[in-house]
Amino acid sequence: MKRHPRRSDEEWLNIIHECRTSGLSDKAWCEEHHIHTSKFYYHIRRLRAKACEITERENMVPQKQEVVPVSFMEQEFCIPPSRTAGAEEFHPDTVITVYMNGIQIGISNNAARETIAHTISVLQGSC
Repeated sequence: MKRHPRRSDEEWLNIIHECRTSGLSDKAWCEEHHIHTSKFYYHIRRLRAKACEITERENMVPQKQEVVPVSFMEQEFCIPPSRTAGAEEFHPDTVITVYMNGIQIGISNNAARETIAHTISVLQGSC
């Protein structure tokens, strides 16, 4: 019986892939290609074990950490007036109501300081 030359891991991986995508059973494919099933399964186990090996830390290449700039866009909110044709609506969470140039702005007790400060600066700029 003639011995086959030693095959590389890549060659065995190709053989296994070819067998598994052939539509034949492992045994039928191996018989057709003159490969002992025990050798076929040995190389499957060996390659799976090799794939699970974890390299030591010293062999690892340090990765560069990327910094990605993030920009925030200010949004202007249009608060619909709570006043309709001469009748006032009551909003229970409104603590401060500002009337200016026909516009009514209600400020909630839960409003952030930044929101209030921004609103006041906009109002001052429009006077």
